[in-house]
Amino acid sequence: MEARFNVDARVHDFRALVEEDVAQVEEFLKYCCKASGVGLVEEVWDHLLAAPGKRLRPILLLLAARAHGHVGSHTVMAGAVVEMIHTATLIHDDVVDKATVRRGQPTVNRRWHDGIALMMGDFLYSKGFQLFTAAGLQSEMAVLADTTNRMSVAEMMQFEYHTKLDMSEEEYLLLIREKTASLIEASCSLGALLAGADSVEPVSTYGNNVGLAFQITDDLLDYLGDEYVVGKPVGSDLRDGKVTLPLITALGNAPPSERRRIETEIRSGAIFEERWPQMVRFVHTHGGIEAALARARRFGSQAKRALLRLPSTPEREALADAVDFILHRCN
Repeated sequence: MEARFNVDARVHDFRALVEEDVAQVEEFLKYCCKASGVGLVEEVWDHLLAAPGKRLRPILLLLAARAHGHVGSHTVMAGAVVEMIHTATLIHDDVVDKATVRRGQPTVNRRWHDGIALMMGDFLYSKGFQLFTAAGLQSEMAVLADTTNRMSVAEMMQFEYHTKLDMSEEEYLLLIREKTASLIEASCSLGALLAGADSVEPVSTYGNNVGLAFQITDDLLDYLGDEYVVGKPVGSDLRDGKVTLPLITALGNAPPSERRRIETEIRSGAIFEERWPQMVRFVHTHGGIEAALARARRFGSQAKRALLRLPSTPEREALADAVDFILHRCN
């Protein structure tokens, strides 16, 4: 079972312009961990490559580079590195969440154990830094280092917010900006930097807003999706103590008595025992789905506005199409 990445029939396929570049990224990923000299590293990496993700970050990096007129060997390598960094965060997340399934197959911590998962995540981070340093990409390395630090801080922030049912929308947006949007923003910025752009600000702004829209729609899928589409059990975010925008809004809108009842069932775990459809109805009834979709669309509009500062090219249009794809995932 593998999470789908089908482009909606109403949305242009934003990947088409960089298919050949993405194929090169895949080849790079296939062999980049082969020189470790440790068979277990290669075994775990082969397991991870057997269920590839959406490759959204490399795709956006490549499109941003092409929108500024250039894709070279360093760009392909950078696309692979941002995917390695993203994979490392997922491996660490699965350890923290004690997850057993990711992209339809056993997680690394499930297939082996937590120690191997943690070390593999650390290996992927350090490998990314090693590749950038060896290529002499000092400015790009600064972006990557700053981003991974922001993501690490956000992971600690998420521990503070664990099962925080009175979490505010502002706290939620700060968390997803640092934990998810930061790497998507960095991917776009790296593409522009590697292409020699005079300013990365337009694609940086685009990436930040795309990242926020992406995470909100991802959180919506916990309530709207099915396990085959999402690649993990629906409801797993809340079960893992992650309070997201649909629930934050619904709890804020619900009458006090109903809010207290739902909060009690969440804390006791009762809502996860054959009662998840009631949770979904609660979030629907009290405006959580509608409000989260509206917020994601607003970020999507801001992302598209940022693109207007770039020259009109097919790649700019593809970046706009990526926004449409992300927003249509929940329709």
